[in-house]
Amino acid sequence: MLANYQNTKYYQQYLENSTKINNLELKVTQFQLINQRNTNQYLQNQVLQQTEFNQLLFSELDNKCEQLSTQITCSQNLEIQKSELQLQNVQIYNIVQNQKEELNSMIQTIQLKDQRILELENEMLQLNNQQIQIKYNNQKNEEKIYNKIIPDTQQQQQQTPQLIDQNYIQKSQKSFLSQTGSQKSFAVAIEVPINQNIEPQSLLNEKSNSEQISTLNDLLEGLLAFENQSHQSLLSEQNDSQSASNQQPSEMNLPAKSSTQIQSQPESTASVHKKKKTMKSIKDSQIW
Repeated sequence: MLANYQNTKYYQQYLENSTKINNLELKVTQFQLINQRNTNQYLQNQVLQQTEFNQLLFSELDNKCEQLSTQITCSQNLEIQKSELQLQNVQIYNIVQNQKEELNSMIQTIQLKDQRILELENEMLQLNNQQIQIKYNNQKNEEKIYNKIIPDTQQQQQQTPQLIDQNYIQKSQKSFLSQTGSQKSFAVAIEVPINQNIEPQSLLNEKSNSEQISTLNDLLEGLLAFENQSHQSLLSEQNDSQSASNQQPSEMNLPAKSSTQIQSQPESTASVHKKKKTMKSIKDSQIW
């Protein structure tokens, strides 16, 4: 009986212990479940946080992608603008080269025109110098003629007047009337020598004053005709040269006339009047 009692006691303890163990196991499982639940919640929170962070990252990536796309479009536009600028540069270079060639051609034409202008100016200066030389030679030759005529007339009034050769007078009259204004023909007319041989007194007495006066009149008329023809020819040559120079470009500056050129024509006219008055006085003295 005692053994049974003991057995029942142990058995009860066993049962109690087993129930305790079961309870503890239940608590452990509950604790594990709670712990697992907490772990799951934590993991869920972590997942949520990670998703939010990922969303933020995705938004940032989207923004960066948009920025990159805008940069790409900008770079493409810049490339297009660069190609357009290069084309414009090529066009501008071609235009500049064409303008440079045109300017070089214009400079060459201007240089040729300047050379032509200088040549024309030199020709004008040569013509002016020739005109001055012709007028100077005319005045010198007229002075020589009158210097030879006046002493002859004075010598005729005093003792043995010296007469001019009739052949020379006829030649000089023909040359004066047929002058064209050139210096060469005038020099040929002047270079005919005066006959310096004094005729005998008997022949001088036979010459009448009327013949002497007519001879001097003819000589004076020839001189006046030659003077007028020479002035007309010089004026015509000057007009021809001016008309030829006016056909050149309008930028051509003709050389200004010198004071000797301006005063040459009035001086020759005054000399003609003076010589005419001298011849008149010679004629009056011969008449008396």
